[in-house]
Amino acid sequence: MLKEKRILGLGISQIIIIAFLILLLVAAAVQEMSIATLLSNSLIRIGMNAIFVLAMLPTIQSGVGLNFGLPIGIVFGLLAGLVTVELEMTGMSGFAVACGLALLMSLAVGYAYGQLLNRMRGSEMMVGNYLNFSIISLMCIAWMILPFKNQKIIWAMGSGVRSTITLEENYEKVLDKLWSFELFGVSIPVGTFLLVALLCVLMWLFLRSKQGIMISSSGSNPMFGAAIGINNDRARIVGTMLSTSLGAIGILVYAQSFGFYQLYNAPIMMAYPAISAILIGGATTKRATIGNVVIGAILYQSILTIALPVASEMLSDSSLSEILRTIVSNGIILYALTKLDGGRVR
Repeated sequence: MLKEKRILGLGISQIIIIAFLILLLVAAAVQEMSIATLLSNSLIRIGMNAIFVLAMLPTIQSGVGLNFGLPIGIVFGLLAGLVTVELEMTGMSGFAVACGLALLMSLAVGYAYGQLLNRMRGSEMMVGNYLNFSIISLMCIAWMILPFKNQKIIWAMGSGVRSTITLEENYEKVLDKLWSFELFGVSIPVGTFLLVALLCVLMWLFLRSKQGIMISSSGSNPMFGAAIGINNDRARIVGTMLSTSLGAIGILVYAQSFGFYQLYNAPIMMAYPAISAILIGGATTKRATIGNVVIGAILYQSILTIALPVASEMLSDSSLSEILRTIVSNGIILYALTKLDGGRVR
């Protein structure tokens, strides 16, 4: 097995993407686009999506693999968020209550999800994918029958909740605006980055605790783990619960930055960008680190945010923007999937 050549601690794939990102910035400068605006948008997108990428780490380390069922946690995060909107909760307190409710629900659902994956050992990623589609379809029915009464949530005519619910009067950008400042014209969402950093540090500490080491050992070599007394099934369930809860909190961070809750089929594809990001960051289906999460989130979201406006400006045809978005995003996902085993050649 050949190992991927590394330069300054980065793999060749990361070097290629960084070079492409620099090329995009040069092209933006040539087109006289605002570099500060592009960087500001990139930072916001990184903060919005970083927790989804972090959610992949515990399932990889526990041996479950990439969590294609991430939307299972996302829909319960949305449900918790809608409860706070129904109760007209606002500001940081409303956001904190939403996170608390999302955590409670997602841990319970994550436990059931982990039990299912243990019964489908060896097919976890396929099962997660199909379960993702199933739970989204089930929640489409739930959104139509849940007894919400707030006029901001329900349709003006008929029954059910709206497909898009604004957070302007609740906690829109409550983290993005917290201690935010501008540096050379680049807006930095300090509050969002602080929460992401806190979760990364907590995950780093957990993986170095006794429980975290047991989970990593079980994931890397289940037979060895069983031989030294580790309960492999329990380790996988803990990893799944952590991933599901991070998905639930991640959608709340995403929504406060975006300014809306999007329901029904909106979350169905949200696992794929997170999976692509952590693979681009250098992770494999068996091994991942906090560094892979950070590098992957920065590279993936920066490319996606900068490539589209630059390409639109160069082509001078706004009607192609949606086509370009699809080509770029799916192209990055396809490239990431070629790195499924860390770019190693068998």
